[in-house]
Amino acid sequence: MNSDLQKSVDDMENWRNRARKFAETDRLGHLITNSFQLIQSVMTSGSRTQGLPLKIKALSMECAAAKDEYPIE
Repeated sequence: MNSDLQKSVDDMENWRNRARKFAETDRLGHLITNSFQLIQSVMTSGSRTQGLPLKIKALSMECAAAKDEYPIE
């Protein structure tokens, strides 16, 4: 892995760790954590990974559930 990609992956891990604090008590924090996890997965494994469509679908369903819980006013 080149140094630019490694720095990006490390930055993403840092943000994911910050979001994890909120994930323990808040659905939106959990959603953000999973979003960073998906982004990091694409950065390291590429966009043609076998399980990627399933991960995207799961994140989409989680987004829909969070939207229902936190309606925009």
